[in-house]
Amino acid sequence: MISGQVLDRDGDPWINASVEVYRYVWRNGKHQVRGYNSEPVNDRGEFRIAQLPRGRYFLVATLHPSPSTAKRAREEEQTTSYPNALRQDGATPIPVQAGQELQGIEIRLRKSAVYWIRGKVIGLASAASETTAEGAWRKPGVSAIVPSSDQQYAGTLQADGSFGIGGVPPGSYEIPVSQIRLSRAAMRQNGLGRTQVAVTSHNIIEDAVVAVTQPRQLGGHVRVEGDEHANISGVQVWLETVDGSSWMEPGIPREDGSVEFGQVGAERYQVRVKSTADTLYLKAIRWGGIETRNPIVDLTQDRGSALELLLNAKGPQIQGRVKVRFVKSGGFY
Repeated sequence: MISGQVLDRDGDPWINASVEVYRYVWRNGKHQVRGYNSEPVNDRGEFRIAQLPRGRYFLVATLHPSPSTAKRAREEEQTTSYPNALRQDGATPIPVQAGQELQGIEIRLRKSAVYWIRGKVIGLASAASETTAEGAWRKPGVSAIVPSSDQQYAGTLQADGSFGIGGVPPGSYEIPVSQIRLSRAAMRQNGLGRTQVAVTSHNIIEDAVVAVTQPRQLGGHVRVEGDEHANISGVQVWLETVDGSSWMEPGIPREDGSVEFGQVGAERYQVRVKSTADTLYLKAIRWGGIETRNPIVDLTQDRGSALELLLNAKGPQIQGRVKVRFVKSGGFY
């Protein structure tokens, strides 16, 4: 458990915030910081986050946007990582042992010059708008995301494609445009397009352009290596963008191995396969005539409309060599 208080630069409590907890995870072969939990502060700026397993955590005081300052380019309090860093990569991790209670943690908000990112989304009319049996698509949205993290700033997107993202401190950002569909079964978020920008005091972004690519209908086929008639009931296939910004409900293969993912945005996705029997793993992917063991598929390239997944029931094999090194300590080996 971690508890503490969010304070401004003068030491006064800050009540218009939430404290988010992040920790390291392995994603796509990289050690990345991802969100774990979040709690709003109370009327004294205090927070308490319980039920944390043993590990190293990062705390971020995320400020709720204030309409009164939305269009002012001036210094103001910013989302701050513990103890007082403007970006997550400058945060100090907090080690937590099993059953440990850490109290008195203070997050001191930093002030920073903030700017707007403005621009235009091209091709917005191609975004989905219909209501299907799976649910209704919401209007597309835009945000600024700090690369390789969950830190982001929400923006507003007008019907004519113009957008603005306010309260952004200097730094490099991904600007994705995405669309959400809600259904009884799950929530789906499609990436429609993105661009990259760098905000500095000398480079205020007023003309960013994001080109929207119409989502494509994607299907595929799942088969088990060496056993074309293998039972694949209980297999689920997920597609998630490499940066984790977009995701969709899992595809469920039919008895013949065919699977449908529905409308999918033009992004780079990681393919994840889960089997209730825990006996199958993803061995290879075939997309547009190219086979790879890399679980990343690039749908920004038009290679076709079918994704072939090869599963294996034998499990991967790992080979290597163990070396033993003796270190002398206190006169003994």
